[in-house]
Order: sequence, then C-alpha cells, then structure tokens
Amino acid sequence: MSHLKNLRGKPTFIEGIGNVYPIKIRDWEKFDNLKELISVKKEHFFIEDEAIKNFDLIMAHAISDIEVRYKVEELLKLTLRCEMLNLVKDDLGYYGYIVANEETGEITRDNYDKFRSVVMEQNLLIEPKVFKHPAVAKQAEKAMKERAKGGITITLEDKITTVATMDGRDFEDYEDYTYYQLEAKFERISKIEESRSQSIMFANPYADFSKMKLVHFAESINLRKDPYKDLFKDSSKLKKLDKAVE
Repeated sequence: MSHLKNLRGKPTFIEGIGNVYPIKIRDWEKFDNLKELISVKKEHFFIEDEAIKNFDLIMAHAISDIEVRYKVEELLKLTLRCEMLNLVKDDLGYYGYIVANEETGEITRDNYDKFRSVVMEQNLLIEPKVFKHPAVAKQAEKAMKERAKGGITITLEDKITTVATMDGRDFEDYEDYTYYQLEAKFERISKIEESRSQSIMFANPYADFSKMKLVHFAESINLRKDPYKDLFKDSSKLKKLDKAVE
C-alpha cells in the first residue's frame, strides 16, 4: 500500500469491494469503539482450523448477537462510506454483505482479510500478539503495564492541541484530517522539536556527546510502532516469547 496515498488521505480501491476510506478525526471516537472488531483474528480465540476464516468467526457472532451485528455494520459503513448494507448468505451457507457504494461491492470471507489489512494500515492499528501459553500472555501483560507506568500519556486531544498550536489554526480545522494525517504531523513536529533540543545541548562546549547521535529533523518516522518490541529486557525471556507468538 502506498504511504503517500495514506498521507494524502486518499481511499484504497479493492477489487470486488470498492474504495476503502481512512477514518477522519470527526469519526474517530465512533471508530475507536469498533476497531477491536477489525484488530482481532481467529488465532486470538485459539482457532487453528484452516477451514475457518476470520470473517466466519465475526459473522457467527454477528448472527447470534444483534449488538455485534450492529457494530460490524457500523464499522463497514464508516470505512466504506456507504449508507446501505445488505446481509446475504451464499449457497454454502456463508454470510457476507452487499455494499451499496459508488460501485456495488461485496464483503465476503474470501476478501475480508485484504479489507482488514487495508483498514489497519490506513488507521495505524497494530494487531495484538497471539500468545500460545497463558503464562507468557500474563507475563507480557505485566510488562506492558510496567512500561506504561514509566511512559508519558498523550491522548488524541493532546495531539490535536499540539498540532493546532504549532500551526496557529483552530481545533475544528482538523476534523477532516484522517487519523493517519494527524499522527504523521504530530510525529514530525515531535521529531523537529527533539532535533532542536539536541542542537541546543550539542552547543554546550563542556558536555561530552561523543556517544550520542544527533537526531535529524527530517529522518524517517515510524507511525506504526510495535508496542511489543523490546518488551522484555531479559533476552532469554524474549526468546521464550518469540517461540510462543505466532
């Protein structure tokens, strides 16, 4: 997928489905309550049967629970920017949706994973790791909590206020930004400010920065940071984790 397309806030076309659109800030709170549906896959429920696909699992829950079905349809309407969805069932008994957008498309068990991949890329979602062993999962959860204690909490509101302040614009001016665009701008501002701070420190003739690398304000930024990277300081624990993660 083209990162420039995401940076420009453009949709991605998937054959058989149609255009898939990145979520805008105005819709982010609604999407935030639905994104878990797109993030999980069958392995998170320890289902390894190759005959079962991710969309089968989602639709099984959607058919049996009206609230889940509502969330699935809201998620599809947001990402496909369509008003009408028709639930259908094929000759083999599998469920899907006919999508009434610019061109009639369809979400099925066969194209859902491609759709899922695009949505996650567009909106900077990270797939939760799958841990085979409960003990490792518990260890990872504990490590994540410990890391969070020492980190800085930055909310979406904080990012909007930062970008708006630096731009000299009103907060509502960012409603039509995609989440990807806002995140890219915020991370670039952070990189520029980090570079400026380091430049000031490097100007001190009495300090030794021989082992410190000067950050370039335009160096590449990673918008999809893996929260599991370097989770364990102990390399032996990391090796055990790698063996337990699919």
